[in-house]
Amino acid sequence: MVLLLFLTPPVAAIEVTVEGLPKALQESVLAQLSIEQHKRESGLSPAAIRALHKRAVGEIRDALKPRGYYRALVDSELTSGKEGYVARYRVDLGPALPIGTLDVRVTGDGLNDPIIAALLDDFPLRLGDALDHERYEAAKNQLAHLGADRGYLDAVLTRHEVQVDLVTYTANVVLHYETGARYRFGNVEFESGSGLDPQLLARYVPFSAGEPFDAGQLIEFRRGLVDSDYFQLIEVTPRRDLAVDREVPIKVKLVPRPPNKYTFGLGYGTDTGVRGKAGWEIRQLNEAGHRLFNEVNASQVRSDLTVRYIVPVQDPRTDQLMYSIGAVSEYPDTSESTRVTAGVAYTQSNGIWRLTEGRIAGWRSTYGLNYWRERWETGSENGRTTLILPTVSWMYLNTDNRLVTSRGWRAQLDLRGSSTSLASDVTFGQARLQTKLIEPLGDRGRVIARLEAGATWTDDFSVLPSSLRFYAGGDQSVRGYAYNSLGPKDLNGQVIGGPNLLVGSLEYEHRILEKWSLATFYDVGNAMEGFDGPYFSGAGVGLHWKSPIGLIRLDVAVALTPEDRPWRLHVVIGPDL
Repeated sequence: MVLLLFLTPPVAAIEVTVEGLPKALQESVLAQLSIEQHKRESGLSPAAIRALHKRAVGEIRDALKPRGYYRALVDSELTSGKEGYVARYRVDLGPALPIGTLDVRVTGDGLNDPIIAALLDDFPLRLGDALDHERYEAAKNQLAHLGADRGYLDAVLTRHEVQVDLVTYTANVVLHYETGARYRFGNVEFESGSGLDPQLLARYVPFSAGEPFDAGQLIEFRRGLVDSDYFQLIEVTPRRDLAVDREVPIKVKLVPRPPNKYTFGLGYGTDTGVRGKAGWEIRQLNEAGHRLFNEVNASQVRSDLTVRYIVPVQDPRTDQLMYSIGAVSEYPDTSESTRVTAGVAYTQSNGIWRLTEGRIAGWRSTYGLNYWRERWETGSENGRTTLILPTVSWMYLNTDNRLVTSRGWRAQLDLRGSSTSLASDVTFGQARLQTKLIEPLGDRGRVIARLEAGATWTDDFSVLPSSLRFYAGGDQSVRGYAYNSLGPKDLNGQVIGGPNLLVGSLEYEHRILEKWSLATFYDVGNAMEGFDGPYFSGAGVGLHWKSPIGLIRLDVAVALTPEDRPWRLHVVIGPDL
């Protein structure tokens, strides 16, 4: 046994290098070399190493051909020393093989399809391009998949080939695609057991029987069912095998989610202190798809109870009617407010919020009417106010990720008002605009810009409840100042809020580790009688951590306007947009 150990050849260390290639191509070539694949094997003899080295020249040439390099020259060198072998290959790529002729033809009904025509107008392969077999395969598959997605279910590539002529050093690419006739949607059939009225389910279908088949419509159909949150299992299956006269029936299997959903949360914010939340949702009260939400929130500055009853209407993917009742108590340092509310609101999205190339984008409009009864006090002013409050809100969102956004923006405009001629104690009108823009800067940076503006029109501001006044300061406003500590003051120096608001912020965030970033920011703004000031500013730095629920932001800000410039710590947890 001891003798056998001495007779066993030692493990040969082999270093393999390929020079003269771009990095991506170099990695691809290395992965296909036998000497690279076997270099860590034990017991390789010198003869075996030389054989692997000799084979490598042909392997390099073969590996480069699919990328269009048919005249590559390879110099090889194998040296040995005390530390093992070094196999070095120097590659002169030479000219890439160009596409000399490109014969791409579509026949059948797809010839007049505008989507297929758009692909042909901007085809991934062009005359004169270097032949790349991977790009050729991708282009071929793109054409075939697009035809299938558009409903040409009998389509076939009648001819697909690449002819390489090394004498003229050109490539001839041929793709002939026969689409045949386009199929149409048949009836949509839902299996029993979904728990919802078939008429409601039918309103989730974005197409009608007889319309041209389109796989994108099926994806949209399924997405609407997923977004409804009624179902834990969704199967949407086009049954081509059951097609009659090229009409494809769609079979749908749905398994309901558990009827009850419970949520609990605990967090902290500089403006709110410790806060907690508990919620109970009944996902489906009846076959009409009605829902019930109950939620309780409590913190050091606000507590509320809300009950919402939601009814899907018209297009259930985008439209809903919501009835709500609630009770709210707010007690920040600058005011106190206790109110009860009841209302109805109609929400409509401008089409489904589409997920396109990883982005979410869309409009949402909400129209509401609320009963508002409030007992309030701010400074030396107080009152008991009853309002009938119409509201309108428009919101647009465009983002790649709502939790942690690399590029996106959000804008929301809210309008509300009341009149003494419509059973209210106060006549006023109010508008509030909130916008936020996030753009990447370099590979690791983000620029975050924020603007908030509000305006109030009323003949007597002193009777307006404190919850309808504007204040500034806090972790979502001008950092460096306490929550709602900025605004007009009464004769005793107490902040009583203002009719107008203007706040802006500019921030730069730089990623230092995978989930950690440093930030610096500047905020300016105030709640005011008019828009001519005064304005307060704050600046600071932050440490941000990317968590599963969004960024956790720890910001330290200094108030720049007062002479003493106090520092404040702000902690915020939540999504970017």
